[in-house]
Amino acid sequence: RRVEEPEARSADAMVSGEPMEVYLWSWGRLPDQSVRISGDQDAVARLWTLLRPATQ
Repeated sequence: RRVEEPEARSADAMVSGEPMEVYLWSWGRLPDQSVRISGDQDAVARLWTLLRPATQ
């Protein structure tokens, strides 16, 4: 779901970009450079650890 600015401020990290690019990134089809990643890099790594088994 799309997160609005006030809610995003409380996030540990944020992955953003064009919807299709974020979608493909979440499936491991695009590299990190294809999206904008900000915030805690460890939080993004934990997210990816959770996504990987679900998207393979």
